Amino acid sequence: MPFKEFPLNETLTLVKEDEIWSLYIDNVRDRRSIEEILDKNGNVKVCSAIRQIIKEQDNPFESEPVLEPEPEPEEPEPAAEELIEVESGDGEVLTFKKPEPKTMKVVDVNRGDGIVSTFKVPEEKRAVAQLKNTIKKETVKNDKVKEDSKEVKEPVKTPLLDKIHQYVGSTGVLEVFGETRGGKSRFCMEVAREAIRAGKTVFFLDTEDNVHEDTIKELKKLKGLTYVYTPDLNEINKYCSNMPDVDLVIIDSIGFPILVTFAKLSLNKKGNALLNLIAAFGDLKLWAYKTKGLVLVTNQPESEFNKTQDHIYRPFGDKSQFAVKEIWKVIKISSKEGETKIAIKTFGSRIAGMGTKVLDMIITDFGVKLN
Repeated sequence: MPFKEFPLNETLTLVKEDEIWSLYIDNVRDRRSIEEILDKNGNVKVCSAIRQIIKEQDNPFESEPVLEPEPEPEEPEPAAEELIEVESGDGEVLTFKKPEPKTMKVVDVNRGDGIVSTFKVPEEKRAVAQLKNTIKKETVKNDKVKEDSKEVKEPVKTPLLDKIHQYVGSTGVLEVFGETRGGKSRFCMEVAREAIRAGKTVFFLDTEDNVHEDTIKELKKLKGLTYVYTPDLNEINKYCSNMPDVDLVIIDSIGFPILVTFAKLSLNKKGNALLNLIAAFGDLKLWAYKTKGLVLVTNQPESEFNKTQDHIYRPFGDKSQFAVKEIWKVIKISSKEGETKIAIKTFGSRIAGMGTKVLDMIITDFGVKLN
């Protein structure tokens, strides 16, 4: 009869007789069956030493183990949702649930040189990228909807420019003349302000320096306006022959520097001064033609010397008036402390008779009012 004895310690001995396992305690056989020594999964109940012996020797349950049904797996507690933050196009940070990890997906990418590269991209990253792309598209869409839903701003009011375009058109030269301190400069400055408010660019050439310093500082601060002062006739001629690329050119005034020079010249040289004035007007007309721009110039009336009482005073410059499209005359109506009323009427016009009122203007310490 096959017999195997496995001493465990001084107290315990494991014995295998004819495939029957018995446990002896202090050399006294424990009457427990092998099923009581081992559980149905083959695990030793008594002690670790018996477990090791059973493992090394022939386990009676190796061939036909009796297994207990596996316990149903316990459902894991739901993990806390992992969140991701995505910045939208307008700077707002949006929070979303992170997409569940998925399998890798093969993606073919055309590098543009005829070679197609294949990459494996985790579905999770693709999902996040798609989410960001969707958010970006929605943001652009929402911004466009917001932009379209904004109330349409009222157009900038430009009554003086409107009048000028009514008579002169979109391009050409307008000459405004009148007595000194008659309001010509204030008219020019108000036209410049309107043009800037309408988004146009302006070149303002001052030849008289009769504008207050505060007004000059204000003009220089206007974005889109270039202010230049020079009384030098040669510099003025250079500007007239090489004007910058702007929408509106204002010269206040074109006649004064030439008139000063004219007064100093001998009779036989005065003709040359007048020719310079005519040339300046010619350059301005050519500039308006090439650039499709608008020119506004002020001038003084011709001298009173040797004129009859009923003489109609024209702008200084003799034949220069033929180079302009419209000529307006500024007439002072009344003047009192803090207020001057003027009227601007046509003098030489292609669409209205002489003396047709263009507009009334009130000049005050606080600005200009139009009637």
